[in-house]
Formats: sequence, structure tokens, C-alpha cells
Amino acid sequence: HIFDMLPKFHPEFNPIEKFWGAFKCYTRENCNYSLPGLQKTVPESFQSVSLDLIKRYFWRCFRGMDGYRQGLFL
Repeated sequence: HIFDMLPKFHPEFNPIEKFWGAFKCYTRENCNYSLPGLQKTVPESFQSVSLDLIKRYFWRCFRGMDGYRQGLFL
């Protein structure tokens, strides 16, 4: 197991934040704002974020964390 400590108060270095952002964007665009519509749209939202996109989120965060470690964001 790998345990990665992320910098405090930096959600831009957490890939799950980018995933949730894409998830919420799809849900907002495709939901009719009723409970049945939401129950239908939420499972579709999980499928809408591709594995390739999730990998890009991780790499973007890793590059940002690397820059943070090198002192580029201080």
C-alpha cells in the first residue's frame, strides 16, 4: 500500500476533487432537478468520467505536488 500525504488546505493537489467536479458538472447538465431524475443521473455521472480522464487528474496533481515540493508555489 502507498500512503500519500497531501499538503493541507490545497484541494488542487487532491485528484478526488477534480473527479467530483466533473461528476457534479455532468449531473447539473443532465438532471431535470427532480428526485427520480437525480436517481437516474447519479449512476450515469459516475460512468461519464472516463478512466483516462481520472488518470490525467492524478498526473496533474502529481506534477503540482512535485512543483510544491521544489518550492515553486511558495
